[in-house]
Amino acid sequence: MSARQIAFVSQLLANPNCDLTKAAEKAGYKHTSVAGSRLMRQPTVQRAVSRAIIQRLERTKAQSDEVLLFLYDV
Repeated sequence: MSARQIAFVSQLLANPNCDLTKAAEKAGYKHTSVAGSRLMRQPTVQRAVSRAIIQRLERTKAQSDEVLLFLYDV
């Protein structure tokens, strides 16, 4: 993936309210109204977004499990 594609994925995931156009703009793309949707059609970008979401869910689950165990012990 290119540096701008990585930046696009990072921007997309950093802010849940960020849409494809805003993420493309913040990543430095021109013609942002179409760049975001074009990027999301690329398999490498789709995989990067999917992996990042799965990793975030796994981290969140682990953290919530730790909180529950702590509360149970108290």
